[in-house]
Amino acid sequence: MGKSSRREGLLFLAGCLLWFGSTTVRAQDTFDCFISKDLLDHAGLSLVWQNALPVKKGEKLETMQLLNERLYIRSDRNYTWSLGRNDGKIVFSRAI
Repeated sequence: MGKSSRREGLLFLAGCLLWFGSTTVRAQDTFDCFISKDLLDHAGLSLVWQNALPVKKGEKLETMQLLNERLYIRSDRNYTWSLGRNDGKIVFSRAI
C-alpha cells in the first residue's frame, strides 16, 4: 500500500473510530473489528492497526487529529491520548 493510500486508510479508520467512540462502550465489552473486512476490501483498504482506548462508561470521543507521526484523540471529558501513527501504541495519555 502506498504512502498516500495508507494515510487515507488511516484517516478513514480514524473517522470510524470517532463515530464508534460516540456510542457508549463499557470497558468489559470486546470486539474484534468494528469495520468489516468485506467493507475494507471493497474500499481497497486494509487494517493497519487497532487499539481499544480505555474510555469510561458514557465517555465519548470528540476529536481526532493526525499530526506528523502521532494521532491525537480527545474525549468529551477532556482526556487526551497520543497514539503512534504506524503502530497504534499509546505514547501518552492524560487529562487536560
